[in-house]
Amino acid sequence: MSLLQYGFKRQKISDGLTQEDKQNPKNHQRNLKNSNFNKTFKIKWLSEFPWLHYDSDNKKMFCTLCMKHKMKNKFAAEGAANISKKSAVKEHAKCKDHTDAEKLETAHIQMKSLQNQIFLSDTNVSLIIVVMQVVARILIAIVKTIEDQNWKELSDVVAFGIMIDESTDIITTKHLDIYVSYVTKQGIFKTHFLCLLPLTECDAKSITNVIIDIFLKKGILFKLVAFASDGASIILGKNEDVAAKLSRVCTYPLIVNHCVVYRLALACKDARKEIEFYKKAELLVKKIYGYFKNSCSYIQQLKEIQDLLDCSILKIKRLYEIHWLAWYDAIKNICDSIPALLRIFKDAKNDGGHELYIKLTS
Repeated sequence: MSLLQYGFKRQKISDGLTQEDKQNPKNHQRNLKNSNFNKTFKIKWLSEFPWLHYDSDNKKMFCTLCMKHKMKNKFAAEGAANISKKSAVKEHAKCKDHTDAEKLETAHIQMKSLQNQIFLSDTNVSLIIVVMQVVARILIAIVKTIEDQNWKELSDVVAFGIMIDESTDIITTKHLDIYVSYVTKQGIFKTHFLCLLPLTECDAKSITNVIIDIFLKKGILFKLVAFASDGASIILGKNEDVAAKLSRVCTYPLIVNHCVVYRLALACKDARKEIEFYKKAELLVKKIYGYFKNSCSYIQQLKEIQDLLDCSILKIKRLYEIHWLAWYDAIKNICDSIPALLRIFKDAKNDGGHELYIKLTS
């Protein structure tokens, strides 16, 4: 039976080719290759590369592993635009950033698995709690023994001095750190941590009362002859500061000192405002830290070159405005790592590395 007998007509289906394409078939093949038809992302790649993510809105490919571990490459940052090239995906899978990210992810999974094995067992949880309680009791006993020895030595000395500073714990509770310095009967000079006291208020009167109370209870307040702290106005101000209030209750004239290290740090901070070289050196140290800060591959490269050159394995550290000792460590580590840093920056494939190489060699 044919549909033609019911009035249907046979029509030729167009092949979509123009007269020019029919006369020149090669032109048609070239047009297909250059058309957007082939410039598409293949969904099947997602199964072959589990870490691959395709952003259909922006037409870009991303690597979820490199993004998670904060790697610095196209697949982790702005995304790869050559979405039709599987070779680009394969090339990324072999690059050092991606292999580093895979290693980090494997280590993370193994650690998570180990934690689950330990903590999912009720027996293990009970055992861990018991062990932690025992360790806590041992530490408390050790601390109590050391504290008793320190107070006993203080009760036997003729005089002592204190150094104080304020600190804040993770729940933002203010504390007062007290250190003591004294000479024992055997003529040995000692300086050590004494105690950490909570502060309800941070004014001069409250701090003074805390200091007076603890030494008054031990019966040794009359032996206090020296006091040192930073330059905070409530501690070493002009009138109603902590030092002034302590002086009124001490048996002997109180020797008051402003922390020497802190004063030196303040002097250096003031000096850098006028010395141009200081500003340039500070900026250079910060740029070197920034170069390594978010790149595991750069940090690993530095370690490998330090090891190759038989240099100490040193970390590039950050500068902190209020932590003056951190400045020394940061600058010293860079100075000790100059040969390795020059090798890295000279071979760098980015402008940042080349800029740092020029600055270090100029």
